[in-house]
Amino acid sequence: MHPSGPPTHTATPSTMHVSISESAGRTHTRVELAWAGRNLAETGVAYRHPSDYLNDHARQEMATARALSDLADQLAAHAAISRGAARLTVVR
Repeated sequence: MHPSGPPTHTATPSTMHVSISESAGRTHTRVELAWAGRNLAETGVAYRHPSDYLNDHARQEMATARALSDLADQLAAHAAISRGAARLTVVR
């Protein structure tokens, strides 16, 4: 325990906007993040093959997960750059 009480943390204000749309059998998600003075955005797409069973909700979750994963990669790259890392390789 910290001698003078629990540690205090300064929160970084952030805003995230998620939009989901359906078009031509595909679910598209766009995630926009305003964080630490940066504006980042990524997209994700999910498609259901006619022989697969994937309901609308599952497609939305999959497309959103893909967009968030790509956004996390962007944040990791920004963190590596700010730490002066030589390079960051994202493997999919």
